[in-house]
Amino acid sequence: MVRRTRIISDPADFVPLLRIFLFAEYRKLLEELSDGWKTEDELRAKLGEDVKEGLHILMRSGLLESRWRMPEPGKKPEREYHTSYSNVIANFQCSLKEFADLVDVAYMDDKQFEYLEKPIMDLISAGRNSLNVVSKTLDLSIVSLKAIVKRSHKMCIRGQKIEMVKKS
Repeated sequence: MVRRTRIISDPADFVPLLRIFLFAEYRKLLEELSDGWKTEDELRAKLGEDVKEGLHILMRSGLLESRWRMPEPGKKPEREYHTSYSNVIANFQCSLKEFADLVDVAYMDDKQFEYLEKPIMDLISAGRNSLNVVSKTLDLSIVSLKAIVKRSHKMCIRGQKIEMVKKS
C-alpha cells in the first residue's frame, strides 16, 4: 500500500475529491487500486462495470499513477494503474460562503453544472481566458471559478489561465 500524503492547499482541489466519494463506483475503484497495480481489463473483470470514466476522473484529480506492464512475449503492453496517495491533509482557508460554493459545485447535478460551465467556456472561446478576467466578468470569486473548472471535464487551469482540455 502507498504511504504518501496528498496535501490540499487550494480549496478548489477539494472539489474533485468530494466528487469521487459521491459515487460508490469511483470509491470502489479507488479502493481496488489501493491494493496494487491493475489494468483496465482486470478492474472491469473485478468490478463488473466500465471503469474508463472513473480512471479518467481519478487521473485528472491526481490520485492515480500509471505505468506500462511488460507483456508476455508476443502480446501488447498494457497500461496499469495504482493510487498515488493513501492519506489526505487539507490545509486551506476560505470564507464560509466560498466553502459553501465549493460544496454546491461538487454536489450539484450535471444539468445545473452545465449552466455554470457554459458561460466560462464561451469566454474562453472568445479569447478571454484569464482567471481574473473571467472571475470579474461573471461576478464569481476566484475560488468558485476554480472549483467549477476543477469539476469540469472540458476545462483545466494552467497557471493563471483557463484552457479547454484537448481530447486524446
